Amino acid sequence: MEDVNGLLELNNSATTEDLDTEQVRVLSREEATFLLKDMLARMARKDALDLVAIVDSRIVANATVIRRKDYSSPVGEYGMGIMKGYRGIGIGTAMLQALIDSSREIGLKVLISRTFESNIGARKMLEHSGFKEVGRIPKAHERKGRYLDEIVAALEL
Repeated sequence: MEDVNGLLELNNSATTEDLDTEQVRVLSREEATFLLKDMLARMARKDALDLVAIVDSRIVANATVIRRKDYSSPVGEYGMGIMKGYRGIGIGTAMLQALIDSSREIGLKVLISRTFESNIGARKMLEHSGFKEVGRIPKAHERKGRYLDEIVAALEL
């Protein structure tokens, strides 16, 4: 569990940067430990994939695919976080491509990503990797008095 501190720093950096992300509050070490244990258990069952990028012994990015349950089990939900200062240099694209390849290996047929309309960098990366916008949920999230549309993108594997 020594990686908890690095993952916690990465996770909480989005909150302190005030980005338009689903991470809207700082997590405690206990919450991060629980989430890491849960992810490791999902990975052992082949219900999830998780990658981290490490630069100079520091976790600077984390990307996941989590298999949906029930009727949509061939579908994986993709998400990523990259620390400020490490965006736009290819780390995310490389991690996404690795997750796409690994998703095929565990039998997924479709990847879905949900991003905010304002997250242009993520949307460009998804499009470059073959994701297509398949839906838009208007005013799906409220952040500091403004409403954000959620973009749903999918990639058939």
